[in-house]
Amino acid sequence: MHYKFNTRSDTPFWQACRETTDLAGCEEAVEQYQENGPNQHLVAARSSTSATSSTPKGTSSMLVGMKVPYRKRHVPSPKEQSAWAAVKRAVANKTNAGIGVAETLAAIRSPGWQWPKGIYN
Repeated sequence: MHYKFNTRSDTPFWQACRETTDLAGCEEAVEQYQENGPNQHLVAARSSTSATSSTPKGTSSMLVGMKVPYRKRHVPSPKEQSAWAAVKRAVANKTNAGIGVAETLAAIRSPGWQWPKGIYN
């Protein structure tokens, strides 16, 4: 899939790859993705024999990352929009509560700093 859909470079090599690469058993997963978009459950049903990616999530990630177009667009319900807004607020709250690099370095370089026991286990 990487060679078939990668559009980052438009060299003769990559043009040939996009035109001639065999999907080697991933055709059904790609068809499902192109029809339905990044839905792991649908891609999972079609990618169990894929040698390209070891997981449905990996298959979807590759196709999303390479911006492979798909037809069906998900329109989130008001409930889904509300849930996503709550996730964004929670992330923003955690981010805003963090400390900067200068404060972090000052803390770990202070004479009284001790690394938590077992932090690297």
